Amino acid sequence: MTLKRELVASCMKWQKRLLIAVGLLVTALSLMVLTFHMRGLRMWEDFCAKARAAGEPITLEDVIPEAVPDDENVARAQIFWELFESKSSARLAKITLKSSYRRDSDGELIGVPRGWVVRGDNTYAREWLEFVKGSEAESSKSEAPALEHSLPSNAGQELQLRLAQYNPIWNDLGTAVRRPRCRWPLDYEEGARMKSPHHTEILGLHPLLKARLIAHATCDDTDQYIHDLTTGFLLSRHLSDTQLSLLSFLVANAMRTVVLDTMQRTADAVTWNEKDLAMIQELASTQAISDLVQSLKKEQALGADMLLKIHVDELAPLLDGDFGSMLSGESDQLKELQATLILSRPSGWKLGELAQHYGESRKLWMQYTSRDLQYILPGGLEALRNRGQHFDEHAHWLSFDSVLAVAEGVTPKMFERAMRVQALSNAAVIWCAVGRYRLKHGQLPESLERLVPEFVKEIPVDPMFGGPMRYLKKESGGFLIYSIGPNGIDDGGQGSGGTRDLDWVWASGPGLTPAENNDVKENDEK
Repeated sequence: MTLKRELVASCMKWQKRLLIAVGLLVTALSLMVLTFHMRGLRMWEDFCAKARAAGEPITLEDVIPEAVPDDENVARAQIFWELFESKSSARLAKITLKSSYRRDSDGELIGVPRGWVVRGDNTYAREWLEFVKGSEAESSKSEAPALEHSLPSNAGQELQLRLAQYNPIWNDLGTAVRRPRCRWPLDYEEGARMKSPHHTEILGLHPLLKARLIAHATCDDTDQYIHDLTTGFLLSRHLSDTQLSLLSFLVANAMRTVVLDTMQRTADAVTWNEKDLAMIQELASTQAISDLVQSLKKEQALGADMLLKIHVDELAPLLDGDFGSMLSGESDQLKELQATLILSRPSGWKLGELAQHYGESRKLWMQYTSRDLQYILPGGLEALRNRGQHFDEHAHWLSFDSVLAVAEGVTPKMFERAMRVQALSNAAVIWCAVGRYRLKHGQLPESLERLVPEFVKEIPVDPMFGGPMRYLKKESGGFLIYSIGPNGIDDGGQGSGGTRDLDWVWASGPGLTPAENNDVKENDEK
């Protein structure tokens, strides 16, 4: 009996100790969680204070653009309803020429032609004419235009004639983007999930814009060429001006790349005057790196709002379900468990994590870009790649790291693409300035310094490391304008302009006739 009492007393003693230990453990864990919560709140407050002092976006309210009165808001105009909003009758959705590919008779994919418009040579226009005919033939959404009259022998004129079916849509779009206050159709009430129905349709305009510019350049139809080129620049500019999110920036960047690349391939075949060159020079100017940094900051504000409101079933598919070597895999149960634990953390813990991540990212962006955000500094792309790789390899399971790592992984590529757009933009500005100089003096300038300050306020800097853009006269009478490209080395203008090539090059001259080449040589020798 005594032994039994002793055993009971001993059990009660150990049970009491165990309860005390559990209580202490729970208290310690609670204090730890509270510490994380309070520290996270302070980190978020400090981050917000510094960002607001710098005028940077923090919350969703900082990102959503101000509402525009209906009578000034182009999104409320009838043409935008017809072009974008009406799901059953949206005119842009019915454009035949919306894909950069078509299929031949054997079912093989054929991409849009790549070449240059050369004066007196219809080869490039003929290739595009065949592409347009093929696209019309395989499309079931619209009928090919009925060309009642005899077709012109000039491929450029026939291409213009076939593209005339899109003139009403294109003219309406041109009218819209020229309005003083262009606000794209957005559902503001949706918050971070707000819809932007125009993005997909805008991307589908690329082949049509290319075909129109090529047709006009081949026919030396200067008025139509300048009109469509201006519309393309204004379209990308208005997309950038809304700057709602990273998606807006990427779509605007894609449109501007198409406009600049097509301009490079066609502009030498067009007859220019001083007024048109000056106008396009202004429109071609952009701040791609600055716009990217700003859009990344806005994307952080959108991302924070989304992650703080996200549900388990929304977060789980974005995770890897990795709990270490003993428990890892792609099972939905593991991902749901991980999502549940992540979202169960107190708000301060989550805010602190976002503050640390966003603060480090912003610091890195500013550390490796110039103060005016015109160029990236040596080692910048490598530092961005290293951060993305580190994030991917050292993601913590009780955090948003798996989600944030996706953005970190693509950020270096976005910077590289923004720099290429900036290089093309700078080259276009210089090309226009050189053209204006040539109209006045009858010859090419010996150096870019000759353009300052009459034709350009200052020489645009190379977005790679900040040196001057390069200018190289060719023996053929043309010239090259180029950036040293992502390898950071001046390769003498070698490279086709891709993001992984040696130099980013704007080549001028293929559109010059042999006679004009000779004239340029003679003027240069005087």
